[in-house]
Amino acid sequence: MENMSILEENEKLRKKASILHQENLALMSEIQKKFSKPCDLVSITTLNVILSKLNKHE
Repeated sequence: MENMSILEENEKLRKKASILHQENLALMSEIQKKFSKPCDLVSITTLNVILSKLNKHE
């Protein structure tokens, strides 16, 4: 019975992680649209590196 509870909680956390990942992608897209000038490419690259590191922890 305890295993079932753990599995259910794990599934809930997976769904939350998936939603957060989708939100991150949407926000990143908005940021890229706002900072589409060549001088802002460094900022976008930095944000991509940060997001990729965050996604590895999911």
